Amino acid sequence: SLLKAQFDWKKLYTLHRLDRETSGVIIFAKRHEIAQTMAAHFRNKRINKIYSAVLSNHLPDNSEQEVAEVYISLPIGQDLNSDIRIKQSVNPQGKTCQTHFREIKKFGDYSLVEVRTFTGRTHQIRVHAAHLGCSIVGDKLYGLPNDGFISWLSEGDDYLRAQNFPLHRQLLHALEIRFPHPVTSEEIIIRADDKNLISELEQSL
Repeated sequence: SLLKAQFDWKKLYTLHRLDRETSGVIIFAKRHEIAQTMAAHFRNKRINKIYSAVLSNHLPDNSEQEVAEVYISLPIGQDLNSDIRIKQSVNPQGKTCQTHFREIKKFGDYSLVEVRTFTGRTHQIRVHAAHLGCSIVGDKLYGLPNDGFISWLSEGDDYLRAQNFPLHRQLLHALEIRFPHPVTSEEIIIRADDKNLISELEQSL
């Protein structure tokens, strides 16, 4: 609505989504035929996305690698052990998911990572990060116990402050998206700087 009002566009087609607290790149189409072409690109995995995230721990150590990185291929589905209906978890009955985490920099107990997704499942990065024991900083759904998340819903940020929870939002950022131009097939790269991730972390410590 804001974009349509600002640029006087009659119609906008949302091509993909970000979780509510995730910042960064999101793309739209102004024409139906372009939206259809882009939808086909998504189905055919011709869209490449890179994220930045700040994790609450370091990636599992692998002494054979100079740079810490983890490729995780585990299915994700509804968390059957949680009363929170939107919560997902690694679930053998879920859908196949592949995520690659690469450590960029350490900040004490925290780490800045680059994340590449090879599938597009609900909460994929957040679930896989939590499964590794390093949930995304500020992620209430996967960084708090179930009763803590429910308390936050009822009490708001006062609950987070009482628990010394680090941030009011999760530090996950859609850094870059690459795709073939829907008409010319030329590679398009759209990037949104992630420098605010670190400043947000530093301000919370």
